[in-house]
Amino acid sequence: MHAIAADLNGRGYPVTWVVDRRTLAGDFPLQVVAKVSVVRVLNIALDDRPSPCAPSWQVSMGRPSSVRWEQSAVLALGPGGLDAECVVREALRALGLPLQRAVYH
Repeated sequence: MHAIAADLNGRGYPVTWVVDRRTLAGDFPLQVVAKVSVVRVLNIALDDRPSPCAPSWQVSMGRPSSVRWEQSAVLALGPGGLDAECVVREALRALGLPLQRAVYH
């Protein structure tokens, strides 16, 4: 999860939250949340339900205060699902986001 967070930060998507282990059983899936814009976030979460395509990732984008995500997709990347760069690249593509954001200081 930290490798995914580092890759997102490097692409100009500032990470705001990383869940890298479960504090309580069933609490939250392993996930990374990053800012896409002033009002939208990107969520990349590991879908740990048993699957022949494991690991698979649930990616979503929307307003953090909203009950529903504006866009979402499931990524079944096969062996690439263990590579942070591949997960980030495919998550951004699935949601139509640029692979690299301009960073203004």
